[in-house]
Amino acid sequence: MPTTNTPRTWSDALQANPEIRVIQELLDCFRNGDVSGILERLDDAVEWQIAGNPDRLPFAGFFTGKAGVLEFFKAFGQNVEVSELSAANFSCAGAQVFVETRFEGRAAPTGKVFVSESRLVWTFNDQGKIQKLEQTGDVSAIEAAFF
Repeated sequence: MPTTNTPRTWSDALQANPEIRVIQELLDCFRNGDVSGILERLDDAVEWQIAGNPDRLPFAGFFTGKAGVLEFFKAFGQNVEVSELSAANFSCAGAQVFVETRFEGRAAPTGKVFVSESRLVWTFNDQGKIQKLEQTGDVSAIEAAFF
């Protein structure tokens, strides 16, 4: 009978893939508004790519380094009221962690509510720090809420 390295429980998965635990901690920091906790988990030269048109979403686009990520969070915090962020279907491949998210919020400038689902791809460096985030998915509901 062939053997497999597939973890049997969630606890086993976390033990086998410590990067998943880092992403869970980071998402908890996000939910709690702990930006410094997020920055601690990032490489100094992190690349942070958020889906959407920057002309429609002030927090969309490409941000570089911890200073860039801080700019993202300032723009995000000024423009979005988060009501829910859930994450599911965590998986790993090499230095990457894949997460499906569901995000509910309100666009502060218009008061319009939105729901959006996306995929986050987190890439880790050899020191266990996040060196890249890439968000993909349909963000049209978020963009529509801003107009």
